[in-house]
Amino acid sequence: MSTLNRKSKTARILHLLAMGHTLNRFEAERVGDHTLPQTIDRLQRRYGIAVARQDEVVKGWCGHETRVARYWLEASARELALKLLSKAN
Repeated sequence: MSTLNRKSKTARILHLLAMGHTLNRFEAERVGDHTLPQTIDRLQRRYGIAVARQDEVVKGWCGHETRVARYWLEASARELALKLLSKAN
């Protein structure tokens, strides 16, 4: 498992999820992540964090509905995320 850089976008997103927040791609834009699905993929593949997701419909550009995924961590994944964040350099 790779070591996480605490100043990275990946660490910011992981911290939010570990604190119990849920995010979709539009909400992640507000915290500087313009590619949330890739960040989620990195958390799963590189760091072994199981990220839960559910499709939802939100208002997108000009009010048009668009499908996105909402991501969150279950309790066991939050524990692992907090351990990983505590070891981040």
